Amino acid sequence: MADFKTHTIAAAVVSGALTTAMLVHYQLSVELALLYWAAGTLGGILPDIDSDHSKSIRLIFQLLSGLATVIVVIKVHPYLKIWQLWLAGLGTFLIIYFPLRQIFARLTIHRGILHSLLANLLFALITIVIGYRLLNMTAAIAWGCGLFLFIGALVHLLLDEIYSVDLAGARLKGSFGSALKITQWNEPWLTVVLIAACGGLYYLAPSGYHWWLLVSRLNPL
Repeated sequence: MADFKTHTIAAAVVSGALTTAMLVHYQLSVELALLYWAAGTLGGILPDIDSDHSKSIRLIFQLLSGLATVIVVIKVHPYLKIWQLWLAGLGTFLIIYFPLRQIFARLTIHRGILHSLLANLLFALITIVIGYRLLNMTAAIAWGCGLFLFIGALVHLLLDEIYSVDLAGARLKGSFGSALKITQWNEPWLTVVLIAACGGLYYLAPSGYHWWLLVSRLNPL
């Protein structure tokens, strides 16, 4: 399979190409282009969050812990003293980065259901809801971040599938078919849980009109 560096570079290149095209064709602001590029690059490593000893899970949980800390501090700062605010921020970071990361690592297996298109959709919807509900993004920007994160994660799955083909030996490796899949078909109940989660997140997300508007603007590319 492709390594961490390859996944990161590939997702960054694809996201960069798309945001550059949007800069030229739609006069997208540089700030938004950088935000979408960052979301796409993050998506490029996200499917490996189920790998217990990978750089991806450490980096992703560092980012999640930092983001959660910022959100908590912003939300509770009117009600706490400065030392209480520091404790709240530190506690949030430590709880997410250490015990939650360990629990997550124990409950997941590499190239399981989190390595699928259904999981990519879940990641994208989580991004949209967090962006819109907690970070006060507009609906269009939140959907844009979700779209680019999905594209980056899709690049990851495609790369892993490509690396499952041994061109020199003209054969398919044993890992072929385990990366780019709709879901983990031998885990039907877990699939139902993810579908239900996607449905709930879609309900919490802003109007889908902004999604279709964004896609229609990308069509001429």
